Amino acid sequence: MKIAVLGLGAWGTALARLLHQGGHTVTAWGHQADHLNEIRATGKNEHFLPGIDFPRDIVLESVAARAVVDAELTLVAVPSKAFNPDCQVANPSRALIILAVALTACLGSSSARNCCAR
Repeated sequence: MKIAVLGLGAWGTALARLLHQGGHTVTAWGHQADHLNEIRATGKNEHFLPGIDFPRDIVLESVAARAVVDAELTLVAVPSKAFNPDCQVANPSRALIILAVALTACLGSSSARNCCAR
């Protein structure tokens, strides 16, 4: 299955790695290009999961829309405070996303009902 993981913190990094180990094609999105370049260069996400290898054939994207374009499943693993803006960035054209799963606690007055509502 083609899976997009939005967010390369500890949770997103671990999920991307496990999904890759399970034989899935994974594209991971992170919003900081320099962080992605560091992961590409070292094969690790030392900032969030020190000492854990990150598979070099996971595609790393700095543009969320490119990360989800061919995904059959999109996993959103970003802090809840960033969730609404990331949803908008991930799907600026409002193109059909077959299935998206939010892996964030939607806490806060405006996001508690529906994290991706606009």
